[in-house]
Amino acid sequence: MPQAPCLRIVGATARAAAWSARRAGFDVEAADAFGDLDLRAVTRSDPVSLAAVCSGQAFVGSDPTIPLLYTGPLENEPDLLRRLAACGLLLGNAAEIVEPVRDPFRLSATLRAAGVATPDLALSAPAGLSGRGWLLKHRQSSGGTGVEPYSGQALGDGGYLQQKIDGQPRSALFLGDAQRVVLIGMSACWSGAAGRRYVYRGGLAPLPIPDPLRETLERIGRVLHQVFGLRGLFGVDLIVCDGIPWVLEVNPRYTASVELFEYATGHALLRAHARAFGVEPPAEARRQPRPLPTCVGKAVVYTRHDLLWSRPATIRSAPDPWRLPRHADLPAPGSRFRPGEPVLTLLESGPRPTLVAHRLRRRLARWRGRLKALAQATA
Repeated sequence: MPQAPCLRIVGATARAAAWSARRAGFDVEAADAFGDLDLRAVTRSDPVSLAAVCSGQAFVGSDPTIPLLYTGPLENEPDLLRRLAACGLLLGNAAEIVEPVRDPFRLSATLRAAGVATPDLALSAPAGLSGRGWLLKHRQSSGGTGVEPYSGQALGDGGYLQQKIDGQPRSALFLGDAQRVVLIGMSACWSGAAGRRYVYRGGLAPLPIPDPLRETLERIGRVLHQVFGLRGLFGVDLIVCDGIPWVLEVNPRYTASVELFEYATGHALLRAHARAFGVEPPAEARRQPRPLPTCVGKAVVYTRHDLLWSRPATIRSAPDPWRLPRHADLPAPGSRFRPGEPVLTLLESGPRPTLVAHRLRRRLARWRGRLKALAQATA
């Protein structure tokens, strides 16, 4: 198994995965859409733009021995995944695996055949279903973007309808290799911000899992592993209703919850992910002795106003990748934001999920006030 001292991270927001890579002992190169300060602090060179990667102007012809890890929403771009695989070892599920598992109809049929609950799907307005709610979704969506209640509007290219299930939004994280798949845990998922009801807003992990629910989640993981061939870290978005998990979709790559599990447990999950694809990681980043939190959560702060980010920010030149920061995805001074865009992320830890959620709600309310004042000051 070859050892790789460096890992390349590509995604719309690469910060969380880049810090996971440092906890796993990798040096990091990155490409994303923002180049936040805390991403720059953990990479060995300035991040390149995601647009350059998508257009084929980055990484082509570069060192093919550097493995490449992709994050969301690149699972919706199979042609790009094929191009990235041609640049070096893809440390993630290939396009041939991603395409079928991201097909909502194929996924639903496969899971239902295994006795797993999934919402009804449709490609046109169902007749005679006035008492049931439906959501309009798009095959290219990620993180809840583009999801809206269906009220008779045109579905558009790639659009489909999914039955709305009432319950608790959850996400299950799995890790698979060539032989087996294990359930890492379950997290809470929060959505809704700045007029977008279903956009991802954060979550917390790990949550306790009752035995009957655990058995069903483990069965879901086995089906996805055996039928679709998923390996490495992957997530499953769920609604849990009366103890029954309804599978909404699969994220066949590093997910937003990975860093929460890592901080909460002290385990660098990206080390096992790398091994699942035949890469031996270097020595793990040393941890400072400290009590581990029971639960870790994060909340994305969206602006409701046009604003110019003028707050100064300092990042230590040699940050401890195992120390939970209070703020992440820190924008550079001079960054501009439009209403509905994410500005930064808040992180919190504590002994109980309810306490972590309470702390995040209070901090989120304060930050909304700060952003409003900043928008007024820079108007």
